Amino acid sequence: MLNWTLVGWVVIGLAVILLALLSWGVRIKMPSLRKTDFVRRYKASQAISMEQGKDRQVVLGNRLVSRAYPGLGLTALSAMPLLITPETLTDGNQSIASAAGGLAVLARQVIEGWYANGFSEQLSHSRVKASVYGVTPFSFAAGLLPELEFASLGNLLYLGDYGPESGLAVKKAADRGAQVFAAAGSLTAQATLFLCVQDLLLGEEVFMLASSLAGSQQSRTALVVEDLLRVALIVLLVTGAVLKMCGVL
Repeated sequence: MLNWTLVGWVVIGLAVILLALLSWGVRIKMPSLRKTDFVRRYKASQAISMEQGKDRQVVLGNRLVSRAYPGLGLTALSAMPLLITPETLTDGNQSIASAAGGLAVLARQVIEGWYANGFSEQLSHSRVKASVYGVTPFSFAAGLLPELEFASLGNLLYLGDYGPESGLAVKKAADRGAQVFAAAGSLTAQATLFLCVQDLLLGEEVFMLASSLAGSQQSRTALVVEDLLRVALIVLLVTGAVLKMCGVL
């Protein structure tokens, strides 16, 4: 008898088979179902900003874990190792900020590669700054705005769990001529930034950012498998709905 447990195992089995086939060199041509310009444009903006000696700001959101969106803080941290390059570590113009002290500490540990010894300024060898401008969303925004005002800003990247206060920083960065990038995982962030940020990731695209930044064969294979499974599920849902309306099911 068909049940949801069996359906789940079938989907997992298909994913394993597709991963194995694609890993062994089988090529499947299909149109891209996700944005690919975001990562390319962000890397280009980083390179131009470093050449011009401009500041780059990454915001990791307001909290590490929340009940409504439990994975957004960890998703932001997972992208950190891929955002930091040797040039970023040495030029002194890269800044990391968050309204959560835990996020700032973990981000610094990711940057330094020190995980076992806790946080200490004595462990800091890079020139990347990790700051907490405020401990609530709007106090953080109030602390971030002056930094954006007086900095020679090249780009601003918003990650993690944040809300409507992000619109203030985005507006300030845009007024300063900086490029703005955002991964909006919450409904309030999507509603706030949808009309004012060109390079915006929505929904599941937020959780694919780390894989897209990695650009490895394994990451590309995983994304292709997810796209294939998504297309298959859409086809099955539409087919089931049509058969139900026709009285077959």
